[in-house]
Amino acid sequence: MAGNLPIREACDRLGIEEAMFFKLRAQALQAGLARLEPRRSGRPARSLSPEDRRIAELEQELHEKEAELEALALRLEIAQAMPELAQDESLKKTTPQNQRRQQLAQRKQLRKRLAKRKRRRRK
Repeated sequence: MAGNLPIREACDRLGIEEAMFFKLRAQALQAGLARLEPRRSGRPARSLSPEDRRIAELEQELHEKEAELEALALRLEIAQAMPELAQDESLKKTTPQNQRRQQLAQRKQLRKRLAKRKRRRRK
């Protein structure tokens, strides 16, 4: 392609036919042209493996559950401070200690699931 060798001699050195040379040259030029096309800047997004995708889903679920627990804790605090405003009877009976125990148990269970997935992924 640089013009240093005749095409026939280059094909002989590479052990290919001239038709294959022209086909490869067309593919290389097409690929080079495609790389010159405008595109988004930056590194392309990394595709996630099914395990990584599941871990991301579990992490998202964990964040959602933590937000739910925080909202429940706030409702519980309000219910205990102003029982006349409490609409849910279960909030009146729930103690902060029981709620904290449930929260820790849920987090522990989710961490176990994530660790198990990571161990499977390493194998």
